[in-house]
Amino acid sequence: MQQLTKTYSNDVEARAWYALSLMRIIPLDMTREQKRSLMAGLSMEVLSANPRHPGANRYLIQSTDDPENTDIGILAVNNLLQIDTDAAEALHIPSHYYLQHGMWEQVAESNMQAFDSSMRWVDDNGWSLQDLNAHNYGHLLQFANYGYLQAGNFDAALSIRERVRADYIASGLAEEIGVPFADVNARWVLDLERWDEAEAMADIAREYSSDNPGLWQAIGIAASRSGKLELATEAVAALSSLDDNPAAQGPVSARMVEGLIHLAWGHNEIALSMLREANDLNWERPVTIIGVPPRPLKPSMEVYGEALLQVGDAEAALVQFQLGLTRYRGRTNLTLGAARAAAQLGELELSRHYYSQLAEIWKNADAGHPFTPEVRTALAP
Repeated sequence: MQQLTKTYSNDVEARAWYALSLMRIIPLDMTREQKRSLMAGLSMEVLSANPRHPGANRYLIQSTDDPENTDIGILAVNNLLQIDTDAAEALHIPSHYYLQHGMWEQVAESNMQAFDSSMRWVDDNGWSLQDLNAHNYGHLLQFANYGYLQAGNFDAALSIRERVRADYIASGLAEEIGVPFADVNARWVLDLERWDEAEAMADIAREYSSDNPGLWQAIGIAASRSGKLELATEAVAALSSLDDNPAAQGPVSARMVEGLIHLAWGHNEIALSMLREANDLNWERPVTIIGVPPRPLKPSMEVYGEALLQVGDAEAALVQFQLGLTRYRGRTNLTLGAARAAAQLGELELSRHYYSQLAEIWKNADAGHPFTPEVRTALAP
């Protein structure tokens, strides 16, 4: 494709094909970051000639959907919003930008529109649930679910949980639906801090023989936070067995859960050491920060920050929450942690800043949201 671009140097479609080829490969003489930069540059060249080019708009967003480069993607987002289409991918792809900017209602809405379009396509062509690929089903619903949870619309998130469970069973436990099934259940527990559901999540994992690292992270954290330490220890074993790479999602989550077990035992120094090690490893060698909701599902700096806050080190906790927000902009659990840490430090203006951000994000939250009363109290005159 590179040679094609050189041969037909004035052909924007040659550039578009070259950009597309870079989505799945990294040339031998480039780093991943250099490849993504080249892909973005090629996409912008195509868009300068044809702003409505559907491929180039997608390639630009997907080559810049990381914390450092995401602002560049607004060009393609605005272009796509001018196009009247019901194509699932065109409806979904702006959410890669929304995700990086904490635009949670837009994340949810765009992906539900894309999912509905995808399901219409399935019906029109006579496909079955077993025929679906991971993108046209799970990817869209995982984005939508995460957006709803972060926006505080947990009734909508609950509807997704129920839909995925029904579809998973109806599909004969198709693997493509098993991944989102585990993911939406795990995020429900982690993002809403429903620690009392640890046993229920473990029942799901056992019933469906799930080795999903996100689900077992949720089980481990919920169990350690609710005093079910035997179950938390089971989660550590399950997570540790998933990969030999210590920086992979399973092992690094295992280290987090093990640290929380020690915290529950009152071994604060050991706990913080383990959580710091997991956090340092995950920061230097992230599972991914490109194009998807957090993995591990509950970020390491969030877990570490909450533990620091628990033992009374609000200053160090605030650093972790603020660091986390540079990687996961607008994530409400990190923002809430920052607000609490600042309040403990007596930095009331800073605390109010974070609580105000949460008030804006949760302005349309469902009644009964677990954290909105705290926000209202903090912002009361």
